[in-house]
Amino acid sequence: MNDKLFKFKLVDSPCCTFGKTNEESLEHLLFFCKKTEFFWKEVVSWLGILKNERVDFSLIDVLFGKFDLDEDFIVINHILLLAKFYIYGSKLDNTKPSLEVFKAKLKATLNTEFVIAKRNGKLAQYYKKWESFISVLV
Repeated sequence: MNDKLFKFKLVDSPCCTFGKTNEESLEHLLFFCKKTEFFWKEVVSWLGILKNERVDFSLIDVLFGKFDLDEDFIVINHILLLAKFYIYGSKLDNTKPSLEVFKAKLKATLNTEFVIAKRNGKLAQYYKKWESFISVLV
């Protein structure tokens, strides 16, 4: 990713924004970078505690979504999307991804969706989607 921006003279270096060590590819940025890898470990640990079960994300899950879920399919994939967006924002801000900051952004999303669901008379769907997470994020 950065290597293409570097060729167009839009960034100073083709290396990883966080670690400044490797060439930055999409896979590296979203999964293999040490800073991102630590962030995913925190997210997986947090989700495992919330769900009281083992949670794991592979590179394929991060890139394309988690499809082997029987429950919480929509909310887990929504969290994956938000996490990738957060990692990319951290790259642009040149800040290290943090679970606490991510949880604050997730809470803001939860609150926004609540307002929209309330306005549209769809609170039942909102509560069904977010039921596992409302108590820890509100």
